[in-house]
Amino acid sequence: MTTPHEPNPDHAYCDQGCDAPDCAHTPMLVEVPDPMPVFPLRAKDRLALATIEFYRAECEAHGLTEQAREVDAAIDEWVAWQARNLDQMKMPDHKHVLARPA
Repeated sequence: MTTPHEPNPDHAYCDQGCDAPDCAHTPMLVEVPDPMPVFPLRAKDRLALATIEFYRAECEAHGLTEQAREVDAAIDEWVAWQARNLDQMKMPDHKHVLARPA
């Protein structure tokens, strides 16, 4: 199954790795035999940080200390972004996008 990539504000990726809705690079065509579902979180989501902190605790509980350190770095980045962008913080309102449309 070949999936055309359409840049948009919620799922903007291009052949150069951009994450911008106004990207002018070439949209990708990706061969995806069995796409893996993902559950993206955004720093502007008021509930997301608690979820990431829970994930970090799960990493520690399972002895994944290196992964926990990686999550710590992400948490630090999120907290800093949120402090700089209080006006963009909001409750989640995005719809789930199926990995494989029916």
